[in-house]
Amino acid sequence: LGISQQATAKTMEIGSKAMSMNGVEMIKLTRQVVATGLAIDKDLNQVMADFNTMAPQLTQFGENMTTVFAKLEAQSKATGIAAGDLLNTAMKFDTFEGAAQAAGKLNAILGDTVVDTMALIHASPDEKIEMLRQSLDDAGKSFDDMHRREQQVIATSLGLGSVMEAQKLFNEENADAYESYASNFEKGIDTSKTQDDISRLAKQTATINDVLKGAASNMASTINVATSALRATAETIYKTFTGATD
Repeated sequence: LGISQQATAKTMEIGSKAMSMNGVEMIKLTRQVVATGLAIDKDLNQVMADFNTMAPQLTQFGENMTTVFAKLEAQSKATGIAAGDLLNTAMKFDTFEGAAQAAGKLNAILGDTVVDTMALIHASPDEKIEMLRQSLDDAGKSFDDMHRREQQVIATSLGLGSVMEAQKLFNEENADAYESYASNFEKGIDTSKTQDDISRLAKQTATINDVLKGAASNMASTINVATSALRATAETIYKTFTGATD
């Protein structure tokens, strides 16, 4: 699949050290990350790098970690905004203060209470992004039709960095693209193509226990060979010596 061994090793290290996974569970984690990239047709090395970078924030979601990651990757693919940036934006609204400020500014501009502060706090990162995007639709507004000052306030309040990033998020065509990618996850990402590729990855990857067993077996074989060679050498020396003294 052309995935960097270094990136794969990093993902497995995260599974082992941060999440106390065994060898089989680490393989499953890696397969889920790869399946995400295959499902949305995104470069697998980039997807793996995204996961490794985002993992410190994603691990708090436990067994839902890869689901949250997959949906953020789908949003990233649809909008062109880096998945890590989407996660950082969403996590700004994970406190009451952050969510209240964002909701207050959006509601003031949109002229209605379309963003609920408590709902925003308790939503997962991907849900937070979708709630913010949906707020304009609920208010019957179009980001492109807004005055540039309003666009600036929205971009700043959401921490998107620029109006252009906000345009990517609220673009209706990008929203449609996300719905398409999201439907792939609803159906399940193990399509025949995806499953074949994942199976190939699994065959190419040994569990840590297998590696250790293989290393132990190879070491034992090496020791046996060395012992046999030493025995043969000793016998030759003995025969030579005794022959010479006779």
